[in-house]
Parts: sequence; structure tokens; C-alpha cells
Amino acid sequence: MCYHSDKHLIWMLEWSLTGSICWAGSGSVFETLQLGKPLIVVVNEDLMDNHQSELAEELAERKHLYCAHPQTLHQTISDMNVESLLPYPSGDATPVAKLMNTFLGFPDD
Repeated sequence: MCYHSDKHLIWMLEWSLTGSICWAGSGSVFETLQLGKPLIVVVNEDLMDNHQSELAEELAERKHLYCAHPQTLHQTISDMNVESLLPYPSGDATPVAKLMNTFLGFPDD
């Protein structure tokens, strides 16, 4: 990333304490969303099936994060309004685990 000034670098360092910028891989996205911090995800356009774009665009449409591409990251940072983001609701894996245990013949706990 190219920093245009010391002031911009300082802003980026301060923002990194309250928000995150990461690639749009599902692990990075969901782990960061669970922290409740504002998030900008950058889609890796070199991937063949572009699944990162699908995930990032859907979560951005639901207002859980901002989606950017390497060439639009600076504009996304300039335009974002973190107050407009909605918290991502945590899921409960208990029903899925119970279903799998039943299917595999394990006793209910």
C-alpha cells in the first residue's frame, strides 16, 4: 500500500486499533466480524472462481462490512461511514451438532 503522507499513515495506524482491513477469505472475514470491529475486506481478484467476491459483496449488502478491491481500497476508506455498519449476529452450532450426533448414532448429552 502506498501512503500519501505521514498524516495518512498515522490515521491508518489509529484506525487499525478500532477497525480491520483484511483479504476477503471466509475465515478472516468471520473471525473479524465476531470481534465486532468495523471491517473492510479486499477481494483477491487472482482467484479463479472469485468466491471471495460473492461473500464480501453479500455481507456488504447486508451492511456488516465494506467490500473493496485493491484499486478501490483508498476510495472505500475515504467514503466509509462506520456508524452505518450493523453487527454480525453470531450463529449457534448446537442444532447442527445435535443433528450430526443423532445421524452418527451418538447419545444425546
